[in-house]
Amino acid sequence: MILKCLKPIILWVVSIFFLVLVDYAFRSANGLSSALYLNELLWFGIPLLIGALCALWLFAILKPFTLKKILIGFLLIVGATVFYLGFILFYITGTGVDSF
Repeated sequence: MILKCLKPIILWVVSIFFLVLVDYAFRSANGLSSALYLNELLWFGIPLLIGALCALWLFAILKPFTLKKILIGFLLIVGATVFYLGFILFYITGTGVDSF
């Protein structure tokens, strides 16, 4: 069951890597070093939308609900969110976007 639950999380993590890769490629090609290339609506909206869809997919996998399954789903979502925040913070500070 855990492996089935990881599929939506893996999809979400891959989408985050792809978003960062696209932003970095466009920034490098256009010579931007201190700003994101993608619009902030896209930068935050795409992970939020894909994350919400993956959370729905995750809870569809976990049906019928039990306390253990809900806890597993919640922990996976919290872990993925912490990864997202850490990875984005690393990307922004590591590449000099919006940093001092």
